[in-house]
Amino acid sequence: MGSLLRRLTPAIGLVLVLGACGTTADTAAPTPAGDDTAAPDTTGEDTDGGAAAGACPEGTEDCVDADLDGGDLEPPVDGAFDVEAARRDAESLLGATEEDLEIWGDVRVGRVGEEEYSTTMDLVPGRKTVELDEDDEGVLRVTSVTLELPDGDTETFE
Repeated sequence: MGSLLRRLTPAIGLVLVLGACGTTADTAAPTPAGDDTAAPDTTGEDTDGGAAAGACPEGTEDCVDADLDGGDLEPPVDGAFDVEAARRDAESLLGATEEDLEIWGDVRVGRVGEEEYSTTMDLVPGRKTVELDEDDEGVLRVTSVTLELPDGDTETFE
């Protein structure tokens, strides 16, 4: 019995440590410039979406399947950065709601209304920094997208 317990103890410890890490996505709101504290996740939702995320139920006529890949930035066959595809992705974000941004892995929020957020100055070709403003109904929508290009420049779409 003691031999079995000695063998299982490390495995049990590993399971406990990994279980404490959690599996949900980090959904904390962006931190305002100069604020060192991050807002806690208050949604209580798992943002993964699961296997059926983005799928329309059969027979639904007013449903459009979502592109959960977050854009069409497939690398060209020769491996070069596709600037035109990145520009199309950036332009397609204009008018998107704050919730629409969740599927994009390469989008960060630089400003919401009058509140600006800290962003890093590292270059990530294809990354988009968006600014959001309220529309007439009070819904936050993307009004500006700044695209980072491989040559170090940026391009802004409004």
